Amino acid sequence: MKEKVAVFRSSDLDVDWSQSELVIPFSDDIEKMLNRNKLFWIDKIEAETDETYKQVIPYILIQNPIQQFFCYQRRGNEKRLHGLWSLGIGGHVNEQDKEDINLDTFLSGAIREVFEETAIVIEKSDLKVKGVIYESESNVGRVHLGIVYLLNTNKEISQTLETELSEWGTGLQLASKKIELWSKLSIKLI
Repeated sequence: MKEKVAVFRSSDLDVDWSQSELVIPFSDDIEKMLNRNKLFWIDKIEAETDETYKQVIPYILIQNPIQQFFCYQRRGNEKRLHGLWSLGIGGHVNEQDKEDINLDTFLSGAIREVFEETAIVIEKSDLKVKGVIYESESNVGRVHLGIVYLLNTNKEISQTLETELSEWGTGLQLASKKIELWSKLSIKLI
């Protein structure tokens, strides 16, 4: 069966898609925009190349009590990002995540992704929404809209195929790594 993912029609969102990078802090206006627009569920393969839609991606930054961020070198399913370092755990919102309110749907997707990629069990209240990111500089970026969350935790992260090569570090400690653009944009919201 084909995987269906959550998307917005690009034209439905009050965003200037001509900008190469967007970093928008969470606000009442952003909350209203995300909740009032209809979510569609389309085949992931179609969504990956159709810029008239924006796939919603919960993107979770994990920070420990000494203000270090979890960082890992990309592997796994998204081949276009292999080799880059990421501060964000995340992935597509699937139909199983669907709830009555869009932001709750995104939170459910975020919780599932955190568990799949780190084996950490969390609740909705553990995640703090920080804002929205978008970039049009890559083929990956042009078809995705990131909802950035912060997870503060002291829980042990289990390594998976995706996070096998990982470490904790401050922004300065991680600056020498080849960091993916979404991570660079997301850190501006923290």
